[in-house]
Amino acid sequence: MKKTIVLALITLAACQSNPQEEKAEQAGLKSELIEFELGQNVVYGVLVKDFSEEADQKGYSVKLTLNEKVWFDTLYLDLSANQEVQGEIIFSEAIVDDMGGAKFEVNTFQLH
Repeated sequence: MKKTIVLALITLAACQSNPQEEKAEQAGLKSELIEFELGQNVVYGVLVKDFSEEADQKGYSVKLTLNEKVWFDTLYLDLSANQEVQGEIIFSEAIVDDMGGAKFEVNTFQLH
């Protein structure tokens, strides 16, 4: 009987949500390739989202490669405590084509 109760308590504890784990899941950098209508053209951009438990300032170096062309840009974000913040970079010369093949890379750096 005691083993059943202990097993039930362990199972119940494992099923409960852990706030620290939830914050850890939210934390970190997320980025995605986006398409943006700019005049008569559709161009590529990169959406950057980040989360921090403490207020912080970060920089993001973004590299976009399309066919044999490469573009670089930098994004700066002021992160508020416990809030996801986002920004985007639009590459006005990186015109979307049917061949696809656009790749991007995002690296972070501290501003202090």
